[in-house]
Amino acid sequence: MNRPRPLSLTVLVMLALTAQAQVRSDHSILLEGAADADRRVQGISDAAFEGDALNARTLQAGAFRFGEAAGNGDAWTVALDPPVGSLSPGLRLSLLASTDNEGPVTLNVDGTGARPLLGAGGVLSAGDVLAGEVLSLVYDGTAFQLISGRPLQRKPCPPGTVAPSALYCIETVQHDTMDYPSAAVFCGNQNMQLCTWGQWYVACTQAAALGLQGMVGDWEWTNSAGNSDIQARVVGQSTCTQAAVTNGWDSEPRSFRCCYRR
Repeated sequence: MNRPRPLSLTVLVMLALTAQAQVRSDHSILLEGAADADRRVQGISDAAFEGDALNARTLQAGAFRFGEAAGNGDAWTVALDPPVGSLSPGLRLSLLASTDNEGPVTLNVDGTGARPLLGAGGVLSAGDVLAGEVLSLVYDGTAFQLISGRPLQRKPCPPGTVAPSALYCIETVQHDTMDYPSAAVFCGNQNMQLCTWGQWYVACTQAAALGLQGMVGDWEWTNSAGNSDIQARVVGQSTCTQAAVTNGWDSEPRSFRCCYRR
């Protein structure tokens, strides 16, 4: 008795497409065409719903993960295309900010509910996001984490200081003499620190242009070790290059100035 031959994959696909415009298979489909062009699945339209398959064009463009934030104040909303039905941890989005933020921001994606938008330091402060910026976000299960940011903005120099370089500021006038521990604590209380030998030297070579006073003429403390942890370098007794090593504790008071990291 002759058994019926199984239908080829081509015939099965044609029958399925004719019947309901869908393809279902309970086995893996292996494409064995001789050329690359013969091993492709074609005809997948752009996704319109959450469960739709993505064609290569949509996947490469990443448009299904991109949206423009809109809303009132810092309560932002975004509509994706296609929309998501729910948020899952690990979801990554690219978001175009349409306005500067004025404080902490919440983000509501496709009506799934407002979630906090957090930066590296937690809740956002005013001006952390500017209109026109494209943000990269990842959802952690409770909040959206900002994993991209603006280029580093140098902090302004505090009053009474100038910037020898983009990295730090130095006080223009030295302080009256103190012992080393007292000088270090004083600078720390000003949210600064004793200048390192390198910071002091760079500033000293620009003293006239920066308006620095008293850079040479007496020893100044620096925040650089000497030959051991209990020693410190002092600089500037007569020139910008002159340095010496002294005991950092139980020593005579010396002048000093504080530096500020930008």
